[in-house]
Amino acid sequence: MKLFRKTPPKPEVQKTDWTQRTPQTPEDYLNRGMAFYTRGQYPEAEADLQKALESRPGFVDAQYSLGLVLKAAGQKDKARDAFEKVLTLLEDVKQEDKVRASMLERLTKAHLETL
Repeated sequence: MKLFRKTPPKPEVQKTDWTQRTPQTPEDYLNRGMAFYTRGQYPEAEADLQKALESRPGFVDAQYSLGLVLKAAGQKDKARDAFEKVLTLLEDVKQEDKVRASMLERLTKAHLETL
């Protein structure tokens, strides 16, 4: 009698390298921009997030991400402007999802305090 079974091997997860993809939607630009951000490629990240916002001006996730990128790149004034715009955009989001809007508002205010 065997007391222990062999654990089956875990399937390999295919990760998408967003930096190698061609964006089609604002969400794609957000994803690729954040991929550049995690690699420390701030100019590329900023450009993609700006494109996401050009396509959808009220895209709060892209606006917040832009603030993160600008803050990481040392562009404090631009980062402050981006985060303040997030707070403005959150007024519309509060009606749709109060919990998410509250979380983003707290995070955004915390970033503004550190600038």
